[in-house]
Formats: sequence, structure tokens, C-alpha cells
Amino acid sequence: MSWLGVELVAIEVGFLIIAIPAGRRRLSGVQVPAVFWVNALVSFVSIGLVVVAGASLIAGQGQGLYLVIPAVLVILLVASYFAWTVLFVAKRK
Repeated sequence: MSWLGVELVAIEVGFLIIAIPAGRRRLSGVQVPAVFWVNALVSFVSIGLVVVAGASLIAGQGQGLYLVIPAVLVILLVASYFAWTVLFVAKRK
């Protein structure tokens, strides 16, 4: 058993326990652009990759940390997109 695997799974599951109810509470009744949902879906897929990586580390078989690399790259892209959209907000008429 790998403690890194336990840590990866615990942190990502804890993040999901906090993020999903908070997102539902904040987004109810708000018009959200489609790009937000695409980014949210990509983020949840990358979180799933980290959970699978942690589970494979716990089991001692499988890809392990090789699954974390694409997840980190995807999260960096999504975070960069959101940072730039906040920085350069389009003016609405």
C-alpha cells in the first residue's frame, strides 16, 4: 500500500465533496456560458484520472503516477483559461 495513493484519493474525493455542493448552490438560477460546462467536465475527468492513479498506487499495479501528468496539464490549461477570462472580461453592451 502506498501512502501517496491514499493521499491522492483522499484529497480528490475531499475536493469533490466540497466542490459539487458549492457549485450547485452558487449556480442555481444563474445563466452560465457553455464553455464553463466544458471546462468543468474536463476538470472532473482529470480529477477522475488522479483518483484512478491513487487507486493504482494503492493496489501496486497499473500506471500510477503516469496518470497524474495529463491530469495536471489539463488542470493547468483550465486554470489558465479562467485566469485570462477574469483578466480580460469582455465588455457587454
